[in-house]
Amino acid sequence: MVYDYIIENYKNGEPIFLTELPGDSKDYLRQEMKKLVDEGKLERLYNGVYFLSYVTILGTKGKVSVDKYIEKKYLGSEEKVKGYITGLQLANKYGFTTQNPSCYEVCSNEASTKQRKQEIDGNTIVVYKPVAEVTSKNKSALQFLDLMSMIDKYSEISGQ
Repeated sequence: MVYDYIIENYKNGEPIFLTELPGDSKDYLRQEMKKLVDEGKLERLYNGVYFLSYVTILGTKGKVSVDKYIEKKYLGSEEKVKGYITGLQLANKYGFTTQNPSCYEVCSNEASTKQRKQEIDGNTIVVYKPVAEVTSKNKSALQFLDLMSMIDKYSEISGQ
């Protein structure tokens, strides 16, 4: 029953948070998820986070999509904004640099400390606590202020 719901609502490599699944009993859900992991139908990323296991066209085991994980956990959706991308990735997005980041930098309401590093499937995610709570109204302004505060550090364009 839980597996059928997961198959219908999630794609390969998409993170599945235990809190997203319907059900009254969290203990029952945990037992079902453990059973699915033991059967090889799901992979466990860490406590409460799973993804559908799959085989790539090269015959290797598929991995979780880090971009989707960040989007779900730290950025939120259009209706409920929780954070935004910052750092080198933001500067690259707007063309201030051609450098590609080695780690993901996110500013999110989900952050419990000023700065925290998290390792997910070989990728480093640095989560910063925002100066003000991120909402859909102030997300762009906070992102712009972050970009302006670090523009000299990342920009390849020199101002005369």
